[in-house]
Amino acid sequence: MNEKLNRLDLIQDPDMRKTIEATATPEYKRVLIDIALREQDHEATGVLQLPLWPEAKRGVPNSFLRSSLFSAIQSKDRQFLKAATLASQNGIIVKFTGEQLNQEDLTLWETLVHMARKHPLGDICTFTAHGILKEMGQATGGEQHEQLHKNITRLIACAVEIREA
Repeated sequence: MNEKLNRLDLIQDPDMRKTIEATATPEYKRVLIDIALREQDHEATGVLQLPLWPEAKRGVPNSFLRSSLFSAIQSKDRQFLKAATLASQNGIIVKFTGEQLNQEDLTLWETLVHMARKHPLGDICTFTAHGILKEMGQATGGEQHEQLHKNITRLIACAVEIREA
């Protein structure tokens, strides 16, 4: 743990260093250090990457969580929507076209983003169905592979537009 915190000296921006030093928890400091170092790398190399978060956590944009994009509905109750404006937080407009997504789809989306987070944006990331199912803590039999294929197809087939109001 101290090794990661010692990387604070690698951060070139003195204001950023002060902000991180003033942060309360070591876990949050590590995350901020990772973010600051990635931003420095991006400035130096032009490679853009998602910020890293701890292995046990999942990173999801607030606008996804504070809208009905991944609604609390049963799979059997899904509807097909076309350019539907979804309920969302003030100041954000979420439009959706496709078969409604639910909490199971959110779990899959979070897992895929989590697995891809260490790759630069724009790079092609490939994962096996078996690996995705294991990451989600699910069984890896034929039925689970078929269901995973249906779920990924639903995510691919939808269109989401998120913008400020």
